[in-house]
Amino acid sequence: GVSGAITGFEKNAIKITLDDMADVLVGTGKDGIYTKEFHYTLTESGSRPGVTNDTTPKYLTLVATYDKNSGELGLAWADGSNNQTFINIYEAEGLGEVDGRKVLNGRELQAGEFTFEVRNEAGQVVGTATNGADGSFRITGIGKALGVSGEMLPFTEEDVNGTFNFTLTEATGNLPGVRYSGDTYNLIADVTDSGDGTLNVAFTHENGEPLEDGELTFINTFAGSVTLTKTSTDGVLLPGAVFQLYAQNTAGEWGVYTGTNTTGSYTTDVNGTLTVPGLPAGNYYFVETQAPAGFIADPDARYEFTISPENTSATAGVNVSLTVTNQAEPQDGQLVVTKELTSNGETWAAENATFYVALYSDAALTDRVSEIQAIEFRNASASSVTFTGLTNGQTYYVAEVDAAGNVLNNAGGVAAGEDVFTVNFMNGNEVTIAEGEGTRTVYFRNEFQTVPEDYYREGELTVTKSLLGPDGAAKNSDETFYAGIFADAEFTTLSDQVSPNVVPLDLNGGSSAGNTVKVSIAPDSAQTLYVTETDENGKPVDGAALFRYAVSVENGTVTLDEANTAATVAITNIEDEEKYYREGELTITKRLLDANGNPKNSSETFYAGIFADANHTTLSDQVSQNIVPLSLNGRSSVSVTVKAAINPDHVQTLYVTEVDANGIPVANAASFRYEVTVEGAVITMDENTTTASATITNKESSPESETEPTDTKSVKTGDETPILPFAIAFVAAAAVLLFLGFRRRRKTEKH
Repeated sequence: GVSGAITGFEKNAIKITLDDMADVLVGTGKDGIYTKEFHYTLTESGSRPGVTNDTTPKYLTLVATYDKNSGELGLAWADGSNNQTFINIYEAEGLGEVDGRKVLNGRELQAGEFTFEVRNEAGQVVGTATNGADGSFRITGIGKALGVSGEMLPFTEEDVNGTFNFTLTEATGNLPGVRYSGDTYNLIADVTDSGDGTLNVAFTHENGEPLEDGELTFINTFAGSVTLTKTSTDGVLLPGAVFQLYAQNTAGEWGVYTGTNTTGSYTTDVNGTLTVPGLPAGNYYFVETQAPAGFIADPDARYEFTISPENTSATAGVNVSLTVTNQAEPQDGQLVVTKELTSNGETWAAENATFYVALYSDAALTDRVSEIQAIEFRNASASSVTFTGLTNGQTYYVAEVDAAGNVLNNAGGVAAGEDVFTVNFMNGNEVTIAEGEGTRTVYFRNEFQTVPEDYYREGELTVTKSLLGPDGAAKNSDETFYAGIFADAEFTTLSDQVSPNVVPLDLNGGSSAGNTVKVSIAPDSAQTLYVTETDENGKPVDGAALFRYAVSVENGTVTLDEANTAATVAITNIEDEEKYYREGELTITKRLLDANGNPKNSSETFYAGIFADANHTTLSDQVSQNIVPLSLNGRSSVSVTVKAAINPDHVQTLYVTEVDANGIPVANAASFRYEVTVEGAVITMDENTTTASATITNKESSPESETEPTDTKSVKTGDETPILPFAIAFVAAAAVLLFLGFRRRRKTEKH
């Protein structure tokens, strides 16, 4: 508090007359001098915001002296009476508040779902709030600390001009399917006195810059997943089934969902399953577009499910599972024989191996009733072959044979060259084809005594990605990065021992991601791989002009062998402020018309080229993809958006035209059967204009324009000699010369 003193009362503030002294003006006085004391009480009144008055009364004595000889009346304060002090105390205090915003991608935000906390330097929570339905939140009543009883201690006068550090974070919850932001905002409280008993507490950035509206934003992502399992009617898992995924938009319209791949098409794997992660809340359905061989797809069936925050049914929730059963084709019976390669109880893959199987009518395997079929292994640990046209109701016996048909079902060991293995039918080799049952399956394995020379183990290499901002804090992003797996330390040759060798790492709104690939490991050998960050085509990006991140790779060189079949490489990107640029978006739309100008559906893929010059000679290096595939997928139009770099205080000009897959312009090319028009062919972008679009329209050439006009008049020479025979001879000779020239050029090229 602040104290103040009020002093120096003057006697002339009080009027005394002889009438006031009448009671002492008797007699002659002492030498004609008469005195009288007057007593007063002095108190303080009035008020001011923030000020506490001094309530102690002050007692004053005023002495009046009358000199009868001179006739003068004098006044004087008794000692100390004219020097009174009132001590007032000024006190001020205040609390602060912070506004922020919550964004939830993937589903509708509900009020009160997320909690936000302000903490002081001691880690005490000095303010909390939850979000509103519109995502806004305000944390009020923020003090500088908590008292011993947990009460909030406000800022006081002694805190004016002090420095107080705080952090604003989101409390991590456990809402299903929600990925929390993890962001932290560092704030400073600026305390000033308003002079009316209150303190203004304003929060700023840690560098003192004021907070702008919407700056304190926490972005969370809700995403669910669906796993579809494909089986036959007898429960056999079916790989190779193709499904198209559809989603319903906010207007209630259905369309192909391309959020996780550009085609919206998914295929069941060797385990008969497919999984689609990263699905926002909403309604979806699958349609089977292609059944596995020997099975029937129902094109009218819709396998519906809903991604929602709550698990309300088997087909509605965060992570949904579906099972789709295929009926076998109505035909004569089929038998799928699947073989697996093992040694010492472990599965091995063969680079290039061929085995043979056949069907017999008797358990003794003497009456072969099928052709000998090859089971081929090409970089695989399991392979299958299908026998078709089998008789319903008949029992068959499966046998492994050699190429000549000699039965190898010898549990004691079969010699195949220098390799010895046993044949093991896990559930027997007998199968009966029942009426209407369609396809049956028999499994068996070869157990090798020693691993053959060209066999290998499958290892796993996991690549993780972490993204950091310039301050070293985790940074969320929707970008997809790529890791290249190379056979050499110079990163010139992508390895052919992994699949894939360019690994996508989709952050999907977060700050980290990971992916695992298979690695071939030959027996008694080691596989060394070199990992670095690349673009989607496998080109290293560290130090590239358009790549605005510094790249560090932990454990970038990995060696796998039979004893060490798993490894992890961690790639960390730190945003480089010196390479800062705004990220614009260029959307390219393809429209296809028939010769009459009507929309025409097609399954063709076209390409747009984005160039740095108006003559379309140099593809731009300022965009994320300068040859943009435009796949119609049975439609008449499609749009694709690419990223464009916009450097500060710089205008980015791009030129768009139609090209082939290699980036060669196709407009007016003889082999291109469409007329091409480009709307928005010249694109200009800057820091204030960060989005642009171009539309390429292809119109089928009319039949008339594709046929050379026929001149019905005869061509005349200087005489009447018919020229047709000579023309034919001339064309034939030219063709021969052209062919010989082409052959010669080909030979020259070979040299």
